[in-house]
Amino acid sequence: LIKSGAGKQTLTGDLNMVSDTDSVLNVHAGTLTLSTASGKTHSVEYLDGESGATLELADGDSDLITLGFANTTSYTGADFEGTLELSGGVEHTVKVSSGTGSADYDNEQILSGSLLANGSADTLKKDGVGRLILTGDSSGTNKTYGGSAGSANYDNEIIVAHGTLVLGDGADAGADFHSSTQFDIQRGKLEIAANEIITNTIKDTTSTTKSMVGGKGRLSAATI
Repeated sequence: LIKSGAGKQTLTGDLNMVSDTDSVLNVHAGTLTLSTASGKTHSVEYLDGESGATLELADGDSDLITLGFANTTSYTGADFEGTLELSGGVEHTVKVSSGTGSADYDNEQILSGSLLANGSADTLKKDGVGRLILTGDSSGTNKTYGGSAGSANYDNEIIVAHGTLVLGDGADAGADFHSSTQFDIQRGKLEIAANEIITNTIKDTTSTTKSMVGGKGRLSAATI
C-alpha cells in the first residue's frame, strides 16, 4: 500500500496486510493518517516511507498499529524515514512482531525520522517482542504543534511495554531527544546503541516485572 501525492489521506476501517508476503505500508509523500474507527484495527507486515512524508496515528477506538513480520523475517529494509505524528491526546502503541516465537525477537522496525506530538498527552508506547529502533532527531524545542512534516516537537514520555527499544544505529550519535522526554521501562529492554550518549531520565515504574538498560552507548547525567 503506497501513499503518494502531497495531500492527506485518512484510513478509518480495517487494514489487514499481515497475511501477505512482504506486504508494506509505504508513505511515499504527503500525510497518511491512521484513525481507527470503533472495533477496527490496523495491521501490516512493516513500515516504509520517505523523508518529508508523515504517518499520523490519530485518536480512535484503538490507537495501535501492529507490525506482523510473519512473512518477512529476513527483511532488512523496514525503515520509515518520515515524521511519525501522534495526535488526539492519547497513548499510541506500535507493536513490533505479532508472534511470540524465538525468531520474532530478532525482527526490527526502524524509525529514522522524527517524532511529533500534537499535545502533551500524546505518548508513544513500544509493544511486542521485536525491536523498535529510533535513530532520528526528535530534540526540537519549537512548540508549533501540528507543524509541517519534518518538525521535531516531541517532549513527551516514551514507554517500553515489551520487547526492546533501541536508541541509535550504532554508527553515529544521531538519535537525539528533547530534554523533557522520559523513557518508562515497564517490561523489556532499553538499548542504547554504540556512539550514543543519552541524557534523558530513565524510569522503571513497575518493580514486579523484568526490565533493563543495556547496549554499547552510555547514559550521561541521566536520572534513573
